[in-house]
Amino acid sequence: MLAGFSLEALTIYGCYSLYNAINTGGWANIVLANIPGVDEPLNPPLLVTLIVFGVVSFLVFSFCWNWHKSNDFLIETELEIRKVSWPSRSELVGSSLIVVVVVTILSFVILGIDYVVALVMRFFYSGT
Repeated sequence: MLAGFSLEALTIYGCYSLYNAINTGGWANIVLANIPGVDEPLNPPLLVTLIVFGVVSFLVFSFCWNWHKSNDFLIETELEIRKVSWPSRSELVGSSLIVVVVVTILSFVILGIDYVVALVMRFFYSGT
C-alpha cells in the first residue's frame, strides 16, 4: 500500500507539472465549462491533465489491487533466474572479446563497401 500511495503522490506531482507546462498559449484561455463548486474554469490543459491523472491513477490502483499477483510473478522470476547457469568470468571475457572483434571487423567491411559504393556513385553522377 505504501508503494501505491507513493506512486499516487508522484502522479499528483507529475500532473501538476504537466498542467504548468501545457497551460500556456492561446488554448489555455479557452473555457470549455465552469467546474461547479470551484472557481476554476475547465480549459483544455486542465482537461488533458485530468485525463492523464485518471488513467495513471487507474493503472496504479489496478497494480496495487493485484499486488499478490505481481508479488507472485516477481518470486517466480527470481526462482527462474536462480536456475540459469551463469558463465564464469573467463567465459564471459572470452565471449565479450569475440563480440568486440567481430563487430570491429564488420564495421571495417561496411566502411569499405560504403567507400566503394560512394566511388561508383560519384563516377556515374559526375558524367565521366
